[in-house]
Amino acid sequence: MFNPDKWNRFLNEEMLIEGRLQDTMKKYPDIPEFAIKQLSASDPSGKNAYLMWMVKELWHAGAGTYSVPGNASMYIMDIVPPVAAFHKAKQRISQLNKQRKKEGKELYPNDLNQFKSIGSLENFLDMLGLSGSEEKRKEKEEALGGASILQDDEDFFIIRPETKESSCFFGKKTKWCISATRSQNYFDSYTSQGKAFYFILNKNLNDDSKYRKIALVYDKQGEFESFFDVADEEYTDSYELERILLYNLIAPAIKKNPDYPLKDEFLDMIAGALMDGQSLESFLGSNDGEEMNEEDRKLYEDIVRYLQEQGDLVYSMDEVPNIGDTILYDVDAAAYEFITLAQDTWNVINGEAHTSTIDNPPGSFDSSELRQIVADADLEHINVTYDEEDYGDGYAWRWEADVSVHLDEAPFNQLRYEVEDLQTGEKEITDDFEEAYGRYDDREMVRDLIQSAFDSSGIYIDELTDDDNSTFYLRMTPDYDEGPGEGLDGFREFLSRMKRYDAHYEEAIEKTYQDLVDEEIAIDPSNKLEDEESGSRGNLKEILTNLKHMSYDIKSGQMNIYGKAIFNIPNMMRNFKELQKIFPALPDGQNSAISIPDEEKRTFNRQKGYLTQFENALNDHLKSRPIRGDLLKDITDKLASPIERTRDKRKQIEIPGLEDKPELGTATGRGAEEYGKVMKQIGVDFFRPNFNFDPYVKLLDNISQGQKDAGELSIGDRKITGAHGIGMMGFGNIPLKDLRAVRKSDPEAYYASINGFKWLDDNWQEVQDFVGEWVSSQIVPFAKSAESDPTFADLTDAEFAKSARDQRPKSGLRESKKRRRIRIKIGK
Repeated sequence: MFNPDKWNRFLNEEMLIEGRLQDTMKKYPDIPEFAIKQLSASDPSGKNAYLMWMVKELWHAGAGTYSVPGNASMYIMDIVPPVAAFHKAKQRISQLNKQRKKEGKELYPNDLNQFKSIGSLENFLDMLGLSGSEEKRKEKEEALGGASILQDDEDFFIIRPETKESSCFFGKKTKWCISATRSQNYFDSYTSQGKAFYFILNKNLNDDSKYRKIALVYDKQGEFESFFDVADEEYTDSYELERILLYNLIAPAIKKNPDYPLKDEFLDMIAGALMDGQSLESFLGSNDGEEMNEEDRKLYEDIVRYLQEQGDLVYSMDEVPNIGDTILYDVDAAAYEFITLAQDTWNVINGEAHTSTIDNPPGSFDSSELRQIVADADLEHINVTYDEEDYGDGYAWRWEADVSVHLDEAPFNQLRYEVEDLQTGEKEITDDFEEAYGRYDDREMVRDLIQSAFDSSGIYIDELTDDDNSTFYLRMTPDYDEGPGEGLDGFREFLSRMKRYDAHYEEAIEKTYQDLVDEEIAIDPSNKLEDEESGSRGNLKEILTNLKHMSYDIKSGQMNIYGKAIFNIPNMMRNFKELQKIFPALPDGQNSAISIPDEEKRTFNRQKGYLTQFENALNDHLKSRPIRGDLLKDITDKLASPIERTRDKRKQIEIPGLEDKPELGTATGRGAEEYGKVMKQIGVDFFRPNFNFDPYVKLLDNISQGQKDAGELSIGDRKITGAHGIGMMGFGNIPLKDLRAVRKSDPEAYYASINGFKWLDDNWQEVQDFVGEWVSSQIVPFAKSAESDPTFADLTDAEFAKSARDQRPKSGLRESKKRRRIRIKIGK
C-alpha cells in the first residue's frame, strides 16, 4: 500500500543528498565535477553527510592533485578509508564519551567537522585503535618492525626508521623525499650513503603545524647535521630545534589561553621570548610586575605553573623566579631556566640518536654482500676489487676495477713488427712486441692508442700503465655516484657500469687490434697479398697495383677496391617532361638565367629546393642493395657479353669448366645457367654481394670546375655537361681468407673474379657512360614509386606549378644527338 509519509521522507532525503552535492560544487568550483561525484559515491553515510569535509581535504591537497584524474583518484583513496572508519566507530565513540563524562574527562570528538585535517583524523583513530582497517594495522606493525623507538611519552614520540616502509609510514603527511610514496623515494639511497634519520612527533602541536613532525639527519659518525620540518625546509641550527622542542613542551599551557592560539607564527614570540631575558621583558611589557601586560603575564605564569607540575621533564623548572618576589623581575634568571630546559631536552634526544647511530651505523654492509653483487654481475673480462681500510678516522670501504690487454696473447700474437738491425740498418720482421717497443717512451704511443680504442668503444679508463713488457693494465674508479659514500647503491651502480664495459670488451680489443695496424705500429699478416704467380693473369697483387682508375686498401683482412665514377645523365629533357606529370612542382629542366626577375627567381629557387629533395631521395634509392645489384648485372650482361670485336681476346682467356658460382654471389635460380655460360665465355666474374655504388646526382646543374679538376682521370677525354653524377663505385669488405679459399678450391672461379677487377678498370670510361644511361633510365620509375609518399607532398603542388608555368615559357633541355660509341677492352 502506498504510504505518503514514507514517500515524502524519501523525497526530502533525496533532496537533502542532492542539495549537499550542489552546495559542495558551488563552494569548491575549482575542483572538477568528476572528483566531487567520486567522493559523493564513496561517502560512507550514503547521504553526503561527509562530502563537504572530504572535498575540503581534496582542495587542501592542491590543484596538482585534484585537477589530474589519476592523482585525484589516488588521493581520494587516502581520504575515504579513515572517514569510513570514523563513521563505523561513531557508536563506539559515543559509548566511550559516556564513560569519560562520568570521569570528568574531555570528550572525544564525535563530529567529523571537529577534525581540522585528514592527518588529525587518522591520529585520533590510531590512538583509539578504531581505524577499522586490518591492512592499516598490519602496515603499522610492519613499520614498527623496521624501526627503533627512542622515546614515547606525553610530549614526544621519537623513532628511527630503518626501512623504506617504516620511513613512509611514520613520515606520512610530510614532503620528505625519504617518505615519498608517489614519487621516487630516497630513503635507501641516503641510508646507503651513511645517513641516519630520526623522526620526532611533537604531540602537543596542532596537526597542521609544520613543526608537528621533525626529521633529524645524522652522519655515520653519529654527528647531527640538520633537520627538516613537515614542508621539507632544512635547518642546520640546533638553537632553532631547541625552540621548537620548548614550544611543544609549553603548548598545553598555551592552548588554555584564548588570547594566544597555538600557531607556528607564535614560535618566535613565545618560545623565543622565554629563552632570552631582554625578549622576555619585551613580551611581558616590563620587568616591573605592576606594569606588566595582564594577558601576557597570565600566559607566562600559566606556562611556568604547567611546567612545574610536570614531573617527567629532563630539567626541573622549580627554580624559575616568581613574579612579585622582587621589585624588578629577574628576566635573565628566568630565561636561563627555559634555555636549560630546551637544551637539556635536545641533549637527551641528541645523545640517544648519537648512541643509536654508533651502535647501528647506517648503510652498513660486509664483504659477503659485495661478493654477491659481483657474482650476480657475472663479469667475464673485468676484475672488480674491494677492501675495507683504516684511513685514520675509522674503517671505510674502497673499490675499483681493472682489465688487462696482453699483446702476446690472441688475437695480438698474430701481429708482426718491423725492427731495424742496429748493425746492418736493414729492416726485419719480428713477432716479439718487446723487441720492437722495449723502451717506455716507445710504448707511449701504444698506451695512447689503447686508451683511445677503449674510449671509442664506450669504456672510459681512468689510468693506463704497463709492466715494461707486452701487458697493459687499465684501471677504472667509481664516479661521483658510485663510491663507498653511496653505500651498496653506489657499488651496484659501479658494477652496472662495469657490466656494460664488459659487454663492449671484445669490441675494444678488436678496435685496438685494427688501430695498431692502421697506425702502422704493427703489421697484420692477413692483410698481406701474396706475390704468387708473378707475371701471370692470376697474380692479384700485380693486378691491383697496376689499376689505373681504381685503388685498393686492406684492413682487418678485408679488401676494398673503389674508383670515382663521373658520368653524364642523358635524356633529361624527356625525363623532366615525365617528372612534371608526376611531380608538377619540379622545374621543367631549363636552368635559370641570372637576369630573370626577382619573383621568377624566387619561384625557380623553390623549384630547385624541391629538385634537391628529389635528388637526395634518388641517391639513396640508387645505392640501396637491390638496385646497385641490378646495375652490376646490367653492366655484366649489356657491356661485357655483346661486344663482337673482343672475340679473339675472349678466346685467349677462355677458362674451361667455369660454371655459375652461387658462393661468389652470381646469379642463381632462373637464368643462372645462361649467366654461367656468359661468364664461361668471357672469363669475367664479380663479387656481386660486395658491389657498392654511392652516387651524387645533379639533374639540372653543371659540374663545377673543382669537381672536374679532382676527377680528371675519371673524366678522361669525355665532356661532362648539364645533368651529371659523381660517386664511388667498386667492391667493399671482400674477406681475403674467402678469396684464398676460392683460389684453392676453385681456381677457375678465382681467376674469373680477379680478372673482373681488371676488366672493370680497363673499361672504366665506357662503364661510366653506361652508368649515366642506366641512372637516367631509373629516374622516372623511381618517381612513380614515390608518387604517393607523403614526404613528397610539396612536389605535387599543382597551384604552385601553374604559377611557375605562367611566369616562365616552356623550354626543354638541349641534348646532343651525337652518341658515343662504347668500346670495351677485355683484361689480359
